[in-house]
Amino acid sequence: MNDATEIALPGGNVGGAVRVGDTVRRPTGPWTPAVHGLLNHLAAAGLPGVPRVLGFDERGREILDYLPGEAYGEQVPDEVLEDAIRWLAEYHRVVASYRPSGVLVWRAGQGVLGPDEIVCMHEMAEYYERKEMKKIHGMGKGGTLSVAGIRVTMTNAVHSSSFDMGDQLLPAGDPAGFVIHFENGTRVYHAGDTAVFYDMKLIGEIYKPTIAALPIGDLYTMSPLEASYAAKLLNVKHVLPIHHSTFPALTGRPEELRELLKGTGIDVLMVKPGETV
Repeated sequence: MNDATEIALPGGNVGGAVRVGDTVRRPTGPWTPAVHGLLNHLAAAGLPGVPRVLGFDERGREILDYLPGEAYGEQVPDEVLEDAIRWLAEYHRVVASYRPSGVLVWRAGQGVLGPDEIVCMHEMAEYYERKEMKKIHGMGKGGTLSVAGIRVTMTNAVHSSSFDMGDQLLPAGDPAGFVIHFENGTRVYHAGDTAVFYDMKLIGEIYKPTIAALPIGDLYTMSPLEASYAAKLLNVKHVLPIHHSTFPALTGRPEELRELLKGTGIDVLMVKPGETV
């Protein structure tokens, strides 16, 4: 390939990305410094599969490493999925220590990344505290606590829960969902990864959430069909579909859920990455 030849690369959230030799050139935006900082942190930690930031070209486009790979359709080999899951677990471990200073601009908005407060199942809190992590709040289902002015109630969920230790999985206590009570009176039910269960009706009656974040991807969680029943059991006004469209095995789509809830008065929020509602 001639080093000056530009080959258009489809996909992504920013159009206009091209391959030039062993590099990728892509238009920049206000979020570029924040993204470069994160990429540099991941590279310094030795996380594989992360492009290096190489600077900018004469047209002001960012220059990144080109990472060769193979794109799959609907059928992804099991060993590829296993590798992807292991990589994602390692990514979360590495990025947990990323604490840049100042206000950062991302595609989804801007804010200061400061020390986090983690609310989780008691057994998970015990594990994190033994790893010398700070500001961990362990709790159990049915309990409520206040963190940074926001009240959080832990609810039931029907799923699995474990820590990926690389060579083995360790039990991490029961799976859970949360009802988040914001200061302005808004209540959001985040179901987590779960199947539909009839106690969602109780969650709706007791906590009265107006918005429910429900998984719809199928295979590992509910499909749009089960999620439509969950939305009706909860009696919410809005549903935010989650856990979908990230890899081919997750086939559920927000459009399916919207069709299933047509005529119920429940609005399905069709949110794309980077958008705010």
